[in-house]
Amino acid sequence: RWIAFGSPRDGVPANLRDLHLVAATGGAPRNVSRTLDRPVSPTWLADGAMLWTGNDGTRVSLWRAPGLAGRCRLTRSRTRR
Repeated sequence: RWIAFGSPRDGVPANLRDLHLVAATGGAPRNVSRTLDRPVSPTWLADGAMLWTGNDGTRVSLWRAPGLAGRCRLTRSRTRR
C-alpha cells in the first residue's frame, strides 16, 4: 500500500505542487512528477499503476507510471481547442 500526497516544489508555496509517493509502512517519499512542468491530478488504476493528467493552459496531457517502480511516460498530449 502507498500514500500519495502533493507538496510545493522545493518547499516554496508559490511553486507547482509535485506528486510524492511513500510506502504506508514508512520510508522516504519518492517524487514521481518532478520532471513535469505543470500541475497534475493523479488516479490509481486497478493494476497498481498511476495515471495522471496535466494541463498547462494550452495542452492537456496524460501520463502513466506502470506499477510504482516504473518511470513516468507521456501517453497522450493534445492542444486544447
